[in-house]
Amino acid sequence: MDRTSERHARGTRTGSVVRLHVAPGTGGDPEPRDSVEAVAGRGLEGDRYYRGEGIYNEREDLEPSDITLIEVEALEAAAEDYGVEFEPGSHRRNVTTRGVALNHLVGERFRVGDAVVEGTGLCEPCG
Repeated sequence: MDRTSERHARGTRTGSVVRLHVAPGTGGDPEPRDSVEAVAGRGLEGDRYYRGEGIYNEREDLEPSDITLIEVEALEAAAEDYGVEFEPGSHRRNVTTRGVALNHLVGERFRVGDAVVEGTGLCEPCG
């Protein structure tokens, strides 16, 4: 998976990957990456969830995700509408995209670089 990735669902539409991040430990700062290896059923190499060490792995009432995505447009709207600025990676999502309506991909399979992923649910803010 790299930063020049495209996705396909319901026909061919292309977006781009703006940033990639992995968080090696729970509560630790996400680390930027130029590329990362995606492994089916495990997630992104170097990320805490890949090793089964995330908070969602520890609690039975939570379902861990292999990969999380966020639209740069949503971050820009939060900054413009509410004055909330996010430093790269501070949103704690693995993949920041541009030009992709991610909410529309729930229940769909799509491509991010060489990885085929499935949108299994919305990635709500942590609380």
